[in-house]
Amino acid sequence: MLPLKSWQLALFLVAIVGFNLPMSWVEPARDERGKLSVQALIFTMATYLMERWYIPKWAYWLGCEKLKRIDEAYTSFPPFMKKRIAERENELKKLRTMEGQSEEERAILIKDVFGRLMDARLSGGKWALSDEEIIGNSFVFVSQSSCYYHSGRG
Repeated sequence: MLPLKSWQLALFLVAIVGFNLPMSWVEPARDERGKLSVQALIFTMATYLMERWYIPKWAYWLGCEKLKRIDEAYTSFPPFMKKRIAERENELKKLRTMEGQSEEERAILIKDVFGRLMDARLSGGKWALSDEEIIGNSFVFVSQSSCYYHSGRG
């Protein structure tokens, strides 16, 4: 279990409410296959955002455990989000096939930011986002928490 600080609590809430990510208060850092848990992935990315920007890519190959963990989180995020995008897209396609439901009623059922981004994508038009844009927007939410932490207020 990871000890929670105020910035982590905020990030935890954003991840659940904003992106419907499967996180829990008590979650081991790794799953049974040794992969980072969602909570550890998000917290590691937020905690080491500045380090990721400033440390050159070649340094991640030096064998330092901390750098390996940072690199693992950052390289795991895009595939994790692509999987979440596919899952959420399937959920929303099923929701869209329900008869007798207006667009306004469907919008009320989608309570998170991520779901709304995905619904806009399925609607097409000028607000439709690509996978990369959705992943980028998700990353911005993660980095906002980190900026607060690194400002000394978290």
